Amino acid sequence: EVRGAVRVLAIAPGSDERALDALREALGLALDAGEVEWLDPIAGDAVSPRALFDRLRRGKSPHIVHFLGHGGVDLQGRPSLRLADDEDGEEVWIKVEALGRELAASLREDLRLVVLEACEGAAPGALGSAAELLAKAGADAVVAHLWPVKADVARACSREFYRTLAGASRAEGDVAASLGAARR
Repeated sequence: EVRGAVRVLAIAPGSDERALDALREALGLALDAGEVEWLDPIAGDAVSPRALFDRLRRGKSPHIVHFLGHGGVDLQGRPSLRLADDEDGEEVWIKVEALGRELAASLREDLRLVVLEACEGAAPGALGSAAELLAKAGADAVVAHLWPVKADVARACSREFYRTLAGASRAEGDVAASLGAARR
């Protein structure tokens, strides 16, 4: 149970504002009703591991962390998420284990759900999938895609998921039922 508004923090490395707009639109009715609080997203071309961790440590603690970006498994079999490219245009990836440790340290009391709107967030790696690692780190639930998914399909899935999860008629969110509705 979450008392008061459910706080949602979007993490959107890169410069694709459409993904953030789609997520905010999916939460629209719940935001308008005061059931969901939209925290300032961690977004843009400056999302580095340092900037991400600093914000998680200093910002308002979310109940839901929603990652919008690319995911995969590196050559060592470790699940990773892509952050913003560095100043030389090189890709920057963060190991999910490191993110999980930071989430556990910074958000343990409040974190309920992590949504990975990233390809292969549930793909198995040597030590488990990104979803498994984040659940072990302390998230009550993790929703992730097992296979590569097109951005428009991922957005549609998130939209239906949140429409079912958050609403005035629901005393508490049911992640499993909401995921079932999104799949349908």
